[in-house]
Amino acid sequence: MSEHIHLLPLHRVQVTDAAAWHRVVAASMAHDLPGVPPPGPGHVHAQLTEPALDSHRLTWSAAAPDGTTVAVAGVRLFTSPTRDHLAELELHVHPAHRRRGTGSRLLSAVVAACRTESRRALIVEAAAGSPGEAFCERWGFRRAMTLDHLLMRLDRTDEAAHPHPADDAAPPATG
Repeated sequence: MSEHIHLLPLHRVQVTDAAAWHRVVAASMAHDLPGVPPPGPGHVHAQLTEPALDSHRLTWSAAAPDGTTVAVAGVRLFTSPTRDHLAELELHVHPAHRRRGTGSRLLSAVVAACRTESRRALIVEAAAGSPGEAFCERWGFRRAMTLDHLLMRLDRTDEAAHPHPADDAAPPATG
């Protein structure tokens, strides 16, 4: 059943918008991709406020009746002549607010914007077996490519086990 959610296009992302976006992304990723660190608050703020190469972004937030941001969506609209038919989706719903229609409402807003912008294809990245993959399949996305991402958590890796590049260099020649 759909809860009362207010969708808001974010034309000028404020610091508070970026912080709310980060909270939703961090909660979503912690639930769906445990062990994968979410982007930091600074990265999210930059992604939302700084222009990207050969594209521009449209963003939305979804707020609960109390004003709390419970979901976010962004679409990257590519502008280079060879990719100007493409859009790339990022959509996150806080795990406590899923299965209530919020993600579907955000996707509908994104699809409408893509049509207005004359896009022919919407691409999205979803982890295999994740709620995101199930959501995409429900809405008719089809698998176009499978990627394997490998992750080394540097904050959890023994530094002594990985020598520094200078340690492997040949000793200086003596004369």
